[in-house]
Amino acid sequence: MSRALNNRYTFSHRAREEAPIGQPQMVARFTRGWTIALGVALLGYAVMGRGFAYLGLPPVFSAELLIATGVVCLLVCGRWWVILRMPQMIALMLLCGWCALRTFPYVRQYGLDAFRDAILWAYSLIGVVLAAVIVCQPRILVWIVERYRRFYIIFLVSIPFLWIGFQFLKDSMPHWPWASDIPIVYLKAGDLQVHLGGILAFWASDAAGMIATVWFIPLFLNAAMLGPVNRGGMMAFMASIAVSMVFKPLNRWAWGFIVVAVTGMLFLLVTGISFKIPGSERPISAEQLIENFVSVGTKQGNLEELQGTKQWRLDFWNAIIQDTVYGPYFWKGKGFGINLVSEYGFNIDAEETVRAPHNGHMTVLARTGVPGFLLWLCVHLSWAAGMIDGYIRSRVAGRTKWAGVFMWLLIYWLMIIINCSFDPYIEGPMGGVWLWSIYGAGIGAMWVRSSQPNLFDPIDDEPAGADEDDVLTEMANQ
Repeated sequence: MSRALNNRYTFSHRAREEAPIGQPQMVARFTRGWTIALGVALLGYAVMGRGFAYLGLPPVFSAELLIATGVVCLLVCGRWWVILRMPQMIALMLLCGWCALRTFPYVRQYGLDAFRDAILWAYSLIGVVLAAVIVCQPRILVWIVERYRRFYIIFLVSIPFLWIGFQFLKDSMPHWPWASDIPIVYLKAGDLQVHLGGILAFWASDAAGMIATVWFIPLFLNAAMLGPVNRGGMMAFMASIAVSMVFKPLNRWAWGFIVVAVTGMLFLLVTGISFKIPGSERPISAEQLIENFVSVGTKQGNLEELQGTKQWRLDFWNAIIQDTVYGPYFWKGKGFGINLVSEYGFNIDAEETVRAPHNGHMTVLARTGVPGFLLWLCVHLSWAAGMIDGYIRSRVAGRTKWAGVFMWLLIYWLMIIINCSFDPYIEGPMGGVWLWSIYGAGIGAMWVRSSQPNLFDPIDDEPAGADEDDVLTEMANQ
């Protein structure tokens, strides 16, 4: 495992000194503990997928526990309310208020389904809590950056085994007692590709520090294994490469991936090699990769599977637009609680387990109407503008580490936004908790950059040989 960066970013006594004046030590420990729990949850959602989402005791699972403890954390955190002055937070509060108005009137009619659907916007509370924690204890932000270095190691090494094991053994894999149809590992290729792109963006940014070239091998192999399986994830991963090159045109990671990918594609075209991916009808072949790409933006394509799922989405989305933008649900939408798939007559299973139009943005439009959708756009576009502004200001000031953090968060956010345009990704904790955690980290980063621009500068008086594990052990013994 990597040592703390040369700067030795830790939850050290310096973090406590930089906490707001008057914050009790017990409160500081609680907020740091919540941040560690959030990190564990993010790792679990990434490598175990939907299986980790069912960890808990019904009806309270891992995400609900994070929200509940996060509320306590927010109440005791200190001067967190200063972030409410930020335009991004104002937009978010307005969105949550509007969504609440479109949720509570339907609780009596739909019961738990109303709360189940409302989790789409309720996950944003996790982002608010994380932003508040970072504002109160700024060094948590550098701890997050350093911990991501361990995340990508665990992710790249474990995913090939977990993915192949899930495809072959999902029927015999252990299941949660309270969710007999959900194995403890339940992965989706699109979700995994989002994190692969996040890792690539992390490497391309200056936030990562030195990265051993050997890690490029598992990154490429994972991308090659998952690319043909899911179009949305493939587009998100391609976007991470493209945007990384916009920010840093000469970064070796993006160019290295392009060179290897083009070489591999030419090899597949010349040799005609094709082989099946475990658990999918879509093989790894040049034709399949081209088919995936073409089927996203056109009506061409030879595979019935690709065209069928695409047409279902397009018809569904068009029906939502006609009902809201041009129809009677312009102002209020249909609210949270109703099964949109059944309401519009697009059921794909007798049990009606699918409730969303496989597009998070269309879900917002259908449930909150045009006003809610415009607030949704304001929330995300204002945040993206803040990330770009932070990146530019950091580059101009010569603070490359700060610029790298803003670049990395922006690209990660963009990939989630792309993936949720093809899949109900943010309606569940696997995407929702990740999206709003990134959002909250970005809000915290914007605030801290202006107040503590030296946050990522080296710390020279750390004892020789000390690293994050030493400090976390010290914290646990206090």
